[in-house]
Amino acid sequence: GTADNWLADGGAIVISQNTVTVESGSSSCEVTWTSQDNQYLTSDPFGVTAGVEINTNFWVYDNDVAGRARLCVIYEGADNYYGDYSVDMAEWQQLSYAAPVPDGATSATFQIRFYDISAEWDGDATVIVDNVVFEGNTAIYPEPTNYPTDFAAAAAGLTIDLSWTESAGAQL
Repeated sequence: GTADNWLADGGAIVISQNTVTVESGSSSCEVTWTSQDNQYLTSDPFGVTAGVEINTNFWVYDNDVAGRARLCVIYEGADNYYGDYSVDMAEWQQLSYAAPVPDGATSATFQIRFYDISAEWDGDATVIVDNVVFEGNTAIYPEPTNYPTDFAAAAAGLTIDLSWTESAGAQL
């Protein structure tokens, strides 16, 4: 099958819906590859702004000694991020990255890379991916030192006229 806004690439990768092994919800994405060359699931490109925090993560069920998954963020105009590899185990694990967009970056793609483990290669590898998340601008902005005041409401026929004094001052 295919996934919206994703490209399965590398020449030897098959993705399919899995309704048995899921981290949450009703289905996940089963990924099988039959080559020792790297295989990829790559998102459509998206615009980024240097200095703005991004957060990417996904869950992977890697219970196949022959392969591993890895989270990557591929930036246009800046150095890429290559994360840790998944670990072979019979449970879900989350791979994640959170950091400001590097200087010079103008766009990015989120990528899940799939690798072989040469010593264990038996002709194919399968992992299951679920709950892929990308969040931009995850900064928490401070609250103002005061809040709107002097709320007033007056009936005006079938409507209400509202008024208030805006907050002013520095941020906490």
